[in-house]
This record gives sequence, C-alpha cells and structure tokens, in this order.
Amino acid sequence: MTDQSVSARRMRSASLRLGLTRDAMADTNNDKHLAQRKREMLAAAERVFDRHGYAAATLDEVAAEAGVAKGSLYNYFQSKHDLFTQVFADVIAIDEAEIDATLARQATATEKIRSILQFWSQNLEGHKRLGRLVLEIWANAARQSEDGEMASWFNEMYSNWRGKIAAIIAQGKAEGEFDVEDPHTSAALLLAVLDGVHIQTLLGVGLEVNEELVAGLERATFNALRGGRTEVHPRAQE
Repeated sequence: MTDQSVSARRMRSASLRLGLTRDAMADTNNDKHLAQRKREMLAAAERVFDRHGYAAATLDEVAAEAGVAKGSLYNYFQSKHDLFTQVFADVIAIDEAEIDATLARQATATEKIRSILQFWSQNLEGHKRLGRLVLEIWANAARQSEDGEMASWFNEMYSNWRGKIAAIIAQGKAEGEFDVEDPHTSAALLLAVLDGVHIQTLLGVGLEVNEELVAGLERATFNALRGGRTEVHPRAQE
C-alpha cells in the first residue's frame, strides 16, 4: 500500500468521524429544541387548566396559549388527560426530588421530617393553582372503579409518597427518636393531615397557613411521632 493511499484512507476516516460528530451535535440540538417546546406546551397547559378547569379546558385553547397548531400537541401528548397528568407529574417530580434529597442527607429523622414540613409550607401557595385542578380530578377518580386510569394513577402516587415518608419514620424509630407502632400508618396519617390543610386553603374556609399554624403542625407531628415525649431519645443525639 502506497503512502498516498494510506493518506487518502486516513482523510476518509477523519471525514467520516467529523460527519458523525456533526450528526450527533445536530441530534442533540434537536432534542434540546423538542424538550424546550414540550416545556412551553406544559406551561401553557397549566395556565389554561388553571383558568378554565380541567373539564372545560380544550386542546384548542392550550394550542393557542402555546402558540402552536393543535396537531403539534399530539406529537407530544395522546389526549387532554395525558397532557394534564404530565403537567401534574412535573410538579410531583420536583417534590419527589426534594424528598429524595432529604432521604439521602446525613441527618436525623427529626431533621428530615422538619425539612419536609418546611418544604410543604413554603410551596403551598404555588401548589394552589394545580391544587384546584387536583380537586376536580379527585372527583372524577372517585367516580371510577379502583382500577380506573385516574384512580390507579393516584393510588400509585400516594403509595410512593407514603413509602418515602415511612422510610424516614422507620429511621427515627430505629434510632430511638420516634415511638410509633407502624411507620406506614404514621406516614399515611401525616399525608392525610397535610392534604386536609391543603384542601381547606383551596376551598377558602377560613384556614390561613401562617407561621403559627406551621409551628403548631410541627409540634403536633413530633408529639405524635414521639409518643407524647417532648424530648428526643438520647440515642438520637449520639
């Protein structure tokens, strides 16, 4: 093989690698564009759902809000229900990321539960917009059988949340901070209380979430988890 043919082969190989690199960069840029377009559609959908409610909102309105053709929505979402669940899933994903980060921290169970309560109170106002829609979806889910699409979706979501919080409570029980019989039952009760407060603020029935209420909720939570003890077990302070 001559030096000239070797040089030619190397040039072809280099050109091929360059072409593949350009294609990969183009694919990456296209993926970023599609992801950005999807985020814009989800943001538009949240505004439309908040304005009109889930039942009254239409995909035509969402498309107009997002500045796209209605057909473009179907490139990303199968239906209005699929669009809503993805809007809601985005919010839940942020909350779950916070819980996962809390679980991963080297901290006592008391500190982790306190972080969750603080995160909940700080984000309650922002969750009100989506919360109104959730009440509407809850009503639809309640009319379905237990294996209905929306009912199953909510069941999976709550099961996941109960599991995460139960893991923290179980840590507290193992380390002597908490005195509970069943961490999963305690987690379910804590979620029920938080949901109850959330619903009452959505309905505007006179319950105001302020520093006093959050402090009272924290005291009641730890009083229940500690079995009435006001002090943390010495093992938790080692």
